[in-house]
Amino acid sequence: MVVVRAVEVPPIPATTLPPITTLPPETGPTITTLQTPSTTAGGPTTTAGPTSTTAQASTTTGEPTTTLSPFVTVPNVVDLRASRAVEVLQGAGLQVSQQQVRVTERRKVGRVVSQTPGAGQQVRRNSTVLILVGTSSNG
Repeated sequence: MVVVRAVEVPPIPATTLPPITTLPPETGPTITTLQTPSTTAGGPTTTAGPTSTTAQASTTTGEPTTTLSPFVTVPNVVDLRASRAVEVLQGAGLQVSQQQVRVTERRKVGRVVSQTPGAGQQVRRNSTVLILVGTSSNG
């Protein structure tokens, strides 16, 4: 006796699936993942990419092996709250150093007012990004 049962599978948004590229059979399949921009409510658009990951099929076990690119693109974290900026930078594979800087505009208190290296620059993975975080000029 054979029993067949239908199972409903929820749709997967296309934005969560990485683009797939295949190479000639002698080199095995390659999967490339690019991170896409995300937006914070009412805030600037930030991106942690493009960061590439390559998976190559192993010749001994058939299991994929993953190699991360040694370079990453520094995301723009200016105007983000300091805690969110740290999350974004660490998510991009970077270390973070913070320094306080006095600001006169209240809206900049607790937010990143400057970053080094700047957004869009290519740096080695695990490099340190310095963020200057606004603090009140009242003390």
